[in-house]
Amino acid sequence: MPLLTVLFGDRTIASIDSAPAEAQPFAAVSEESFTLRLRDSRGEDRTYDLGSTLRDGARYLFFSIRVVPTLAVQGDCLLSESPTIPLEAFQRGRALGIRLQPFYLPESSGDPAELIGRSLFFRGFHFPGRITPGNVSHVAICDRCRRSFRFQSFHAGFSNLVYFYCETGTHTLVASSYAEGAPQLLAETAPDAVAAFEAKLPACDRCETRFLYLNPFRCPHCRAPYVDFQRYPSQRPHEYYGNHLYGDSLQEVSLPMAAR
Repeated sequence: MPLLTVLFGDRTIASIDSAPAEAQPFAAVSEESFTLRLRDSRGEDRTYDLGSTLRDGARYLFFSIRVVPTLAVQGDCLLSESPTIPLEAFQRGRALGIRLQPFYLPESSGDPAELIGRSLFFRGFHFPGRITPGNVSHVAICDRCRRSFRFQSFHAGFSNLVYFYCETGTHTLVASSYAEGAPQLLAETAPDAVAAFEAKLPACDRCETRFLYLNPFRCPHCRAPYVDFQRYPSQRPHEYYGNHLYGDSLQEVSLPMAAR
């Protein structure tokens, strides 16, 4: 059996037998066919629901599926309205891309358990020193229920924002990073200072729960923590990409600015 088999719907569109290697298949997406499955040598599938791409106007998906030397799998795709790869349009920010959640193959020495609840940098969605383009979204697979969900990241540092998730973990609030007492990226903030800033935040206007600095970003299906800041609080200051579920909008609060 190949190291990796790539299926779209019920059709095999590529396979990889050795590493390092890359497959670049493409597939037509439709109301009946929108699921990508990456099947390892033990027959286990990682299933990515790409039905939301239809709402983006996509009719074709162009994939890059890579097995790297560590025997981890990385995948991306570009969305297109035509059967022509929109590489130049993507590079100009005029076409959309999706990054698929990376994972270890059974033949890898990497431990899949070490990824559970970890940051997006740790999981391989973002890379230090490289900016993820704003026209790239992500499809994750929940560590608990194994269902996939799509989300959008934003660079909080470049946007001069500080972000918080609600207690359901599915809604996101942002405030200016120049607001008085705002926790800063790449710096530790004392717990009492964080609590004082949290006290200024409104309740979520969708679920009425609290926005808190260490609330996890959660799976929208089963609410399991996906980026679990409560379990790994040391990751929080360094996770400078905030997230929101794809198609959702950020909630915003205006607070007094710090004196300069």
